[in-house]
Amino acid sequence: MSKFDPIRYAKGVADHLDSVFAAFGGRIRGLDDRITALETREVKSLADSFKGTWLPGKYERGDLIQHRGSMWLAVEDGDGKPGESSCWRLLVQRGKDGKAA
Repeated sequence: MSKFDPIRYAKGVADHLDSVFAAFGGRIRGLDDRITALETREVKSLADSFKGTWLPGKYERGDLIQHRGSMWLAVEDGDGKPGESSCWRLLVQRGKDGKAA
């Protein structure tokens, strides 16, 4: 049997790790970039997201508006009208009017 050579063994391990990282390095870098983007993006609170009563114009994903008594969430950037555009999702539908006491 040959004598154990730690230098040769370490080089073999390093070569193997190089081949593994070469295969997965691009994917790891891509995931790292996504994590960085998520960690550094601006987070809106509900108070920041509420834009009041809907008016024609541009809205961003995450905006909340009130339209005809219902609450709507913008699920994508757009300028469509709530109830007519796919950029809005109904969150709370207007209820029936109460009777006067």
